[in-house]
Amino acid sequence: MKNLAADPAYAKAKAALKQQMEQELRAQQDPRILGNGAIFDTYPFAEPASRNFYERFKRGEKMKAGWVNPGDFE
Repeated sequence: MKNLAADPAYAKAKAALKQQMEQELRAQQDPRILGNGAIFDTYPFAEPASRNFYERFKRGEKMKAGWVNPGDFE
């Protein structure tokens, strides 16, 4: 594979694709294109009861998780 992004022969295609991408992101009101991309760093990534699941399990805490099969706990 060869990265053509820096190749001047593809500069026009690269600019056109960038413009298309930015138009579509604006139409979708994507926070990253509207200057608020940091919002993704503030979303919780797990329910409080499931956070740090592995570490808590390894410390001996009895975990309730409907998404883990009983046979997976060994």
